[in-house]
Order: sequence, then structure tokens, then C-alpha cells
Amino acid sequence: MTYLLYYQAVNPIEVRLAAISAYRRLPCTESDQSHFLNLYTNKHEDTELRIAAYLAIMQCPSAHAIRCIKDTLYSEDVNQGKKYTVRNWTILVARSI
Repeated sequence: MTYLLYYQAVNPIEVRLAAISAYRRLPCTESDQSHFLNLYTNKHEDTELRIAAYLAIMQCPSAHAIRCIKDTLYSEDVNQGKKYTVRNWTILVARSI
């Protein structure tokens, strides 16, 4: 049900963001990650929603998800989303060293 709230563009952005945020408290599933990847890679979606989807993916990233994010970054037109993702990856790498 929450999937429908964040995925349907007819819902206000605040509702969609809250629905994505709710997933942070749930166990990760491959199905949810797939939905978030679809949202993240959709360049017609709002940048704030795409960033929220990215953060949801990064709660339990898979190798496939990382490849999809990387491929999206190479073709990204929206500078804000690209900068946020690159900065976040830089922080994650620095923390893992």
C-alpha cells in the first residue's frame, strides 16, 4: 500500500516523500529496492523524490543497485541530484576506510 503512495504522481510530493521515508523502518526487500530504483532512474520525477529514493536504496544496497545508480549518474542531467549522490558516496567511502 505504501508503494502506491510514493509511486503515484497524483499524490502530493509531501505524501510521496513521507511514504518513502516510512520504508526506512522496514526490512529491505528486493521488490522494494526495484521500485526505488525505478523511481531514482526516472528523470521525469522531482529531484527531491529521486534523492529520497536513492537514500532508501542505500539503506541496504546491492551490487545491482550500485551499478544502476552509477549508470544513472553517467547520464544524469539534473546537477542537484548528481552532486548529492556523488557527495554521499564520497562520505560513505571515507567512513569505510
